[in-house]
Amino acid sequence: MKSDHYTKAVLTVIALLLTVIAYKAVVQREPALSAQPAPFASVEFTRLNGFFTFFDTRTGEIWDYDTFYIDKKSIYGHAVRKFTLTKLGEPLGFELEPAGVGRYGVPK
Repeated sequence: MKSDHYTKAVLTVIALLLTVIAYKAVVQREPALSAQPAPFASVEFTRLNGFFTFFDTRTGEIWDYDTFYIDKKSIYGHAVRKFTLTKLGEPLGFELEPAGVGRYGVPK
C-alpha cells in the first residue's frame, strides 16, 4: 500500500499549509490603510433657474455660480455669491463676488 502512504503524506502537507495560511490571516493582521477623503465628498449640489449652488457640509459654505453659457462640452459661469452657515436659525454670512474669485471663475 505504497499509494496509501503517499496520499496520507500529501494530505498532511496540505493540511499543514492551510493551517499556516489561516494562522497568518487571523493572528498577523496588517492594519487597514486609511482612506484619503475625497475633496468634494461633503459637497452637495443643486441647479435652479440658471444658478448652480454648492453646499459644503463640513464648513457650512454655500456658493452660488451664475451660468451664462452652456454648450455641449462646458458650462461657463462665475461665483456670484458666497454664504456661510454658522448656526441653524442664525442669519447667513454673505459675500458678493467672493475674495479670491474674479469674474468667470478666474482666481484673482
